Amino acid sequence: MRKVVAAVVTVVGWLTAVMVGASLATTPTASSTSAAPPPTPSDQPADPSHTAMPTRPSDGTSTVGEEQLRIRGCVIRFDHKDRHGRTVPRKHINRTHACVGVHRVYADRRTGELVLTGPHGGAIVFITVSPDETLLARGITCGASGGVGVTRLRCYDRQGQQVPADSPRIYGRSANLWIGWVSWQA
Repeated sequence: MRKVVAAVVTVVGWLTAVMVGASLATTPTASSTSAAPPPTPSDQPADPSHTAMPTRPSDGTSTVGEEQLRIRGCVIRFDHKDRHGRTVPRKHINRTHACVGVHRVYADRRTGELVLTGPHGGAIVFITVSPDETLLARGITCGASGGVGVTRLRCYDRQGQQVPADSPRIYGRSANLWIGWVSWQA
């Protein structure tokens, strides 16, 4: 339960930082509005995205409403093996773990990647991948690529060697990857 709360607090913290940072970047402060003279046309930013809400999230200073953000997240567990001894990743769902926005999880035997499929659409704001203490103790860390519809994760050991998603090295009764996405829905 503490891991779920920690994951939720982390995502909320990131979202708050993104939203507050974006709001501060586009909202003049009291000191900047009271001390400075009104801007002249030559003082106006050349980038039109600074003067109106863009139709796409083109810069780091745009603000968006909550309804334009989609949050997805899932815990992937590596506690099953197939008849050949290969690790079989799965969505870990129970009364204390949820999986939102992930349709399918599998190990791509050709590339060694962990593949997650979900809804199409929107632009990725960020993806986070957090190996749990079981994987970190083994020196395994992972990174994501893609994110719109299909997310592919590659895991590596301390020496920089890829650890395939179906490898016995990633197997464990409580070996988890915590994955979260935020996407912008136009």
